Formats: sequence, structure tokens, C-alpha cells
Amino acid sequence: MPVSNRRSGAPAPASAPASGPSAEGYSAGIAQLRQKRARTGPVARLFGHPERIIGLDLARGASFLLLIALLFAQRSVAAPADAIAPVLSGYLSDLGRSAGVTLPGDLSAMLAALSTMVPLAFVIISGVATARAAGGPDAPTGVVLVQTRLRLLLRAAFILVLAAVLEPLGVPYAGLLGTLGVLSGVAALLIGMSARALLVTAPVWLVVASAGSGALAAAVHASGDRLVPLIEWLTGSPYAPLAWAGLFVAGLGVGRLDLRRWKPRLLVGAAAIGCIALAVVSRFLLSFLTVPEPLRPFLRFQPSSAMPLALVAAGGVILLTIALCLCVGDALRWPLAPLSAIGSLAASCGVLVLVLIVVGDTVGREIAGSPSGRGLETLAAALSGRALGRDLSADSPFALVGSVVLVTAACACFAVVWRLIAGDGPIERLLRMSTGRLAGADRRVGADAGVEAATAIEADAALPVFEQERVAATSAVSPAVQAAPAATGPAQGTSAAQGTSATSAPSATPAVEARRRALATVDPSAVISQWTPGQALGKLPY
Repeated sequence: MPVSNRRSGAPAPASAPASGPSAEGYSAGIAQLRQKRARTGPVARLFGHPERIIGLDLARGASFLLLIALLFAQRSVAAPADAIAPVLSGYLSDLGRSAGVTLPGDLSAMLAALSTMVPLAFVIISGVATARAAGGPDAPTGVVLVQTRLRLLLRAAFILVLAAVLEPLGVPYAGLLGTLGVLSGVAALLIGMSARALLVTAPVWLVVASAGSGALAAAVHASGDRLVPLIEWLTGSPYAPLAWAGLFVAGLGVGRLDLRRWKPRLLVGAAAIGCIALAVVSRFLLSFLTVPEPLRPFLRFQPSSAMPLALVAAGGVILLTIALCLCVGDALRWPLAPLSAIGSLAASCGVLVLVLIVVGDTVGREIAGSPSGRGLETLAAALSGRALGRDLSADSPFALVGSVVLVTAACACFAVVWRLIAGDGPIERLLRMSTGRLAGADRRVGADAGVEAATAIEADAALPVFEQERVAATSAVSPAVQAAPAATGPAQGTSAAQGTSATSAPSATPAVEARRRALATVDPSAVISQWTPGQALGKLPY
């Protein structure tokens, strides 16, 4: 049964701000309502609040480490990210022969696909995280939706400005940062949609964007407009935002599911397997058909082509990896704590990697005398050579692997220690502070509502119970009915009763209506009874 207010008999609110000496909840009459306490301590800071999904951090951490490996591979071969696959394949083949392991012959194609799929993984995971931060299964509406959109637009502007500053400096993956900024703006437009609508929009976007990118670029080139560089970046860059937005929208749809439950996780995995099967079967069937020349670019299977068939296959592999991380994240959270910590501090760890590279290059050039200035690779080659009893150079495969191991260990130590001490990373805090004014408005709205509810309850409890009932009964009858003579027959009595019931509804004061809206039914399991036998024997009013 609901817990009542001690004087008015109205039900107490389900949640109200703490008042009085009680530190665990709100005291309503003789009942005390429990409130969940936020977890504190190093372990709580390491894994985050209870609503945080560790599997998503695992997927982001794995993608971050693969991105670091590709970065050092690019430094080793001094080639762009999309041209490192052939040279890196030879490096790894030499490394495999030194270790007595035979690697597959199509390693170059696999590495080329990996160099595109790793940034795509960041795009999809960013979509999932954006939807989770915007309410998860509950899409925002009303004022909250407007505030969420403004927050996403501010975030997009912040990331785009940062990418514009870092791109001329030659910072690695600054183009990917710009793509994530554009996709944050896309999220601001679609964040109010449901999971079903987003998952239907994603494949449509893939087809329309892939088909329209070439036509749009050709039309802009023909016109010679000033927008040519912008359109080229949106449609033809290595991280083309227009084509990749389809997978980002798919990530938004996945984030709209309740990923804390097993059923949505398994559905994501099944859908990912279906996407992979669809792409492979379509590719197999198209090999036996004569495809018209204009459609051949549209059906390319290489992930770097940004065509629908290739993006569906890449998205399926990434979503399957995310589903696996979601399934094992809770069970293996302690063994994989360093990886999840890196994923939760991906932005801060990225800045740490850049600092390590700059400091390592400076030390290698000024102190170690490395002609290339690659201090981390030189240090890794020295350590590997000492372990193997050989004299290795900074260009050897062992230097590449050793530098990745050194940076991974540094990121893992930093992430775990920072999470244990402070929780969220410094760059993540800075990004939150850039949009913190709107978040503060959200908290103020909730606090004002709680204060109004508490004020209404206190005013209700201050009224004498009999006087309150008398005033309410008197106000429920209109002056005309009060002045009418006594009923002389059934018809008059019936009309008087009808007049009373007809006038009782609009006669309630605004304060009473506000109090009725503020009060709610309380779950009995959440109530701590403070009743004692002495209260019943003494017939106390409370």
C-alpha cells in the first residue's frame, strides 16, 4: 500500500530530495524512503558508474591499440596509411620467418582492409557511445532533446576546430578527428529517432551516399565552385564523412538498444553475421554475372572504396567484434581492466601517444644521435637487440613491434592509474566542460522540480487535518448550491448532488492541483518503517 503523508493522507512521492537529519533518503511522516548511493572508491572509479558498459570500452580500447600499431607501421615505412600494406606485409613476413612462423600469402590485402576498418571501428563505436550518452533506449524529447542537440553541435564545433588546428601540423589521424566532428553534427539531427528508425535509415544512407557522392563531386568540379575542396573531403577523402555516416547511424541505432541485457547483444551479433554473409554471398554471385561498366565501381569490395558492399562487410565485422566485447566484458572485466581503461580514456591516451612520439623524436635526434629522429623505435631496437643478441636498426620489424609494445604499456599504466585516482581522463573532462553549461541547466531543472515537490509536502503537513478537510469540503460546493433550500424530493436531491459533483472539479485551488501532481505512489519494498508499539498505545497522531 502507498505510504501516506502524516496529516493529509495523500501518498508520499516516489523520490524526493533529502531533508532533515536523515542521510539515506527522504523522511515522509513515519516512513523513510531509500535512495541508491553512488558507488565510490578506486574500484568504482576504475570501471565507472553502474550504467557504463565495459564491453564498449573494451571494443574502443582494442581499436585504439590497432590504430597505434598502424601509426608506427606508417612511421616505419614512411608511407601514407593507405600505402603501408605491401611494405608492412614484407616486414611481418620477415618477422614471422625469424620466429619460425609462416604467415598467409594474402597478408597484404588483409592489412589494407585493416587500415580502413580500424578508423571505421572508431566511427561505429562513437555512434554507439553518442546514443548511450543521450539516453540509451529512451530517446530524448522536448526540452531535453533541444539541449542534447545543442550539446552535440557544440561538441562538433570543438572537434572540427581541433582538427583544423592539428591538420597543418601533420598530426596523425587529424582527418579522422574531423570526420568524427562532422558525424557529431549528423547525430544532432538524428538523435531524437528511435532504434528502429535509425537502423532503417542506415542502409538507405549507405546506398544513397555511395551513389550520390560521385555525381555530386563531378557536378561541383564542372562548376568550378569554391566548395570543391570541401566536397572532395566529404566524398573522396580517406575518411569520407558522407559515406561513413551510414555506419555511424547504424552505431546510433545499436546504442538505442538496451545493451545491458543479453537479448539485444545477441541480436547485434546475429545482425552482424547476417551483414557479413550478405556481402560475401553478393560478391560471390556477382562474380558469375556480367555487370555493366557504370555499376562496377559501385560494387567494389575493398573497404577503402567506401562502396555499399564493402561498407556492409566491414560494418558486419566491426559489429560482431562489438557484440563479442559486450558479451565477455562483464565476466572478464578484471583481466581486461587495462584494455577497458584505455578505451574509457581514448582521447587522453591519444594525447599521451603524441607526447611520447614528440619527446622520443627529440631525444633520439639530440641525445641518441638517431638520424631519423625516431627515438622510440631506436629504444625498442636497442632493447630487442639486447634480448636477441643482435645489432638491430630502427627500421627492423623488431623495432616496430617493440615500439608498439612500449607505447601500449605506457598507455595501459597511465589509464589504470588515472582511473583509480581521478576517474574520467583530463581530455574527456575538458570536452565535457566545453558543453557543461547546458548540462548544468539540466541539473538545475531537476533540482527546482524537487524543491517545489518538497515545498508542497511541507505546506500540506503544516495544515490542521480537520480544518483542511472542512475547507476542502466547503470549497467543493459552489455558493449557489450552499444557498439553495433543502431538497424536498428525489428529483431535487438528485439535481443538488449533480450540481455538487459538477462544481467540485473546477473548484480545486492551484496549490492543491500542484500538490496532487507532485505526490506519487511509493514502492513498499523501498520503505523503512519506523513504527513502534508506543506510538499505537499512546495514540500519537503520527
